[in-house]
Amino acid sequence: MNRYFVLAEDGQVYGPADIPTLNQWILEGRLLPTTLLQPEGTTLKIAASTVQGLVFPTGQNFAAFTPQAIADGKNEMRGAYACLAVTLLCFCSPGPAMLAGLVGLIMGYFAHKKGQRAGLAVAVLCAIAFAIHLYMYRQAGSALAGIPGLSGVPGLGGGGIPGVNL
Repeated sequence: MNRYFVLAEDGQVYGPADIPTLNQWILEGRLLPTTLLQPEGTTLKIAASTVQGLVFPTGQNFAAFTPQAIADGKNEMRGAYACLAVTLLCFCSPGPAMLAGLVGLIMGYFAHKKGQRAGLAVAVLCAIAFAIHLYMYRQAGSALAGIPGLSGVPGLGGGGIPGVNL
């Protein structure tokens, strides 16, 4: 007999429960057609209204529901790991490394919000790597500011473009 886990809106998971139990929960008002169910032994998430054998009362106005893919944060986690790798491997080029660090921080945060436990750790590592690259970038700018010929390069402490008075 098929059994399903009930994925409540508050994040709780109930079950597994068989079809008769789920029908009882429908009568008690604990299960709606829009409630997500996960068949036991799978990672698939489906609307209760699509499960054969569940009987919902007629005449009640339930919100229309279109089954859709449920984001589990795995793609965000992959992106965060990739950005962390770029950030750690690009010590010779702080610009792209800082950008990858920021993107990795954001993706790690969203992965964590979607249930990926390691997402927060990757976000923190990306933030630390970003801070290190920012420090290196600023130190390189300070060191280059004293080199003749670079004194007019914006951002390196030279005061603007040579020969241009604004």
